Amino acid sequence: MDEGLDRKMSSDKGTERWNPQVLYYWVLSILIVGSLLVSTITPKSNDIPAELQGTWITSDAAHADRFLHFSVMSIVFGTGNGGVATGFVQGVDVAVENDQTLYAIDYRTDSGNQRVLLVYRPQDGTLRFKNQDKLIWKKRSS
Repeated sequence: MDEGLDRKMSSDKGTERWNPQVLYYWVLSILIVGSLLVSTITPKSNDIPAELQGTWITSDAAHADRFLHFSVMSIVFGTGNGGVATGFVQGVDVAVENDQTLYAIDYRTDSGNQRVLLVYRPQDGTLRFKNQDKLIWKKRSS
């Protein structure tokens, strides 16, 4: 009979119950850590922002036959004389500076990976290449 009691007592050792309060804090901690991990590994957006989507033209005579066209996932440069260069967007970084927004668009062409830096000024709806501040682009009306 003592042997049966010993067996029952040894089998009860593995079924200890957790204190509900301790279990609550463990679950809460795991959820918080999991949320932080998910938020830090979210990939950057590959979509062109809505304010850039569309066709952009310039009134500069030297670039009269040029255009820029942005869709959700591609960028097209009108290179003149009917030529175009197309790239597929790999990522978009956005930085707001005072009254303008800097867009760094990474895209892939047949030539390899490229990056273009654009400055968008929402107050007048203009777009400029960061390295060509004098050349102003405006969105063509649909």
